Amino acid sequence: MDELVTAAATIHAAQIQAYYALWAAVIGAIGIIFAAWYAWQSGIKLQQHNNIIEAKREVYLDAITKYQQLANDLKLITYAPDKFHEVYLSNKKDFLISINKVQLICDKANEYVVLDFKNNVDTKIIELYGFFEEFLESYYSLIGFKEKLELANKDLNNFLTENPKLAQGRVLHTGIQLSATKIQNELAESRKEYEAAKIGYDFNLMQINEKIQNFEADLINKYNNFCNILRAELKIVN
Repeated sequence: MDELVTAAATIHAAQIQAYYALWAAVIGAIGIIFAAWYAWQSGIKLQQHNNIIEAKREVYLDAITKYQQLANDLKLITYAPDKFHEVYLSNKKDFLISINKVQLICDKANEYVVLDFKNNVDTKIIELYGFFEEFLESYYSLIGFKEKLELANKDLNNFLTENPKLAQGRVLHTGIQLSATKIQNELAESRKEYEAAKIGYDFNLMQINEKIQNFEADLINKYNNFCNILRAELKIVN
């Protein structure tokens, strides 16, 4: 009888152990599932965060690139004046679009620095535009007087070719002498006009080069502030 009681107690104890083991397994499984779910959720949030940071990085770097391109291509006016207006307008539009994107997605605390940089660039560009127009006017004026001078030289050479005796210093009849004098006077006048235009062009060239250098120098602190707040937002270390 005692053996039956002992056996029953042993079986009951085993059942209790099995019961607790089952619940321990269930609880352990739930813990594993929760841990996996939490890790998955954290991974999703981390991935989303990384995606946002990467998207911001592209927008910020694009704005910096567009500013550098705008500043560098201002020099185009001195060595490719005919292309300047097209490139300038395109670069200005691209810069404003890119920095407007930065304004939309940057941290609230950084909006003022972004807007301040944008407004300063726009103001400096507007100030420069009047000098651009003066330089281009002097450039095209110089081209026009150069062509006029070349034409006057050509007319004189053609006249001397047609009247070789005049080229030899021999005296010809009054009509030819008057024609020669007229052509020579036109050549002298064209040369004076060209030289005056060249002086004006050289002055404007010196002035525009100085203004372009000042453009970048005046904005360097604003540009550095702009870059620094974006680096801080993206946690980029120099």
